[in-house]
Amino acid sequence: MTAKSLSCLAALALTVLLARPAGAEDTVYKCGNGSYSSAPCPGGVKLDAADPRAAGQRRQAQEAVQRERRLGDQLAAQRHADERLAAQQRAGSMSTAASAPHPGASAPGKGHGKKKHGHKGAPPDDPNLSAPMRAASAPAKKH
Repeated sequence: MTAKSLSCLAALALTVLLARPAGAEDTVYKCGNGSYSSAPCPGGVKLDAADPRAAGQRRQAQEAVQRERRLGDQLAAQRHADERLAAQQRAGSMSTAASAPHPGASAPGKGHGKKKHGHKGAPPDDPNLSAPMRAASAPAKKH
């Protein structure tokens, strides 16, 4: 069970206990099939359901449940806002990645002034081939 479901269950139990009329019967029967009843049932066990707390203690418990519920709602709203912001940032980073040059990349058309050794230039005959395929189809150099 999650913390949220436990707090909801506790709030429900507290509400049921507080909603009973003052003269209500405090006896509950736990039936053999795992259910509970206010009337005797076959194979049932008699339980005392009286709330021993004073009225002030019950009120404090009810206020604590309401505070916890408000806090849970605030945290859920903040999480949803954070998730929306993260999704917007992810979407924004994808659109700018293709248009913005990488900071470490050199400007197009500018060489470093040094000739690289050991690299074959791509033959001009088929620009659709990838660099390794162009190198493989280029005539071999004679040494």
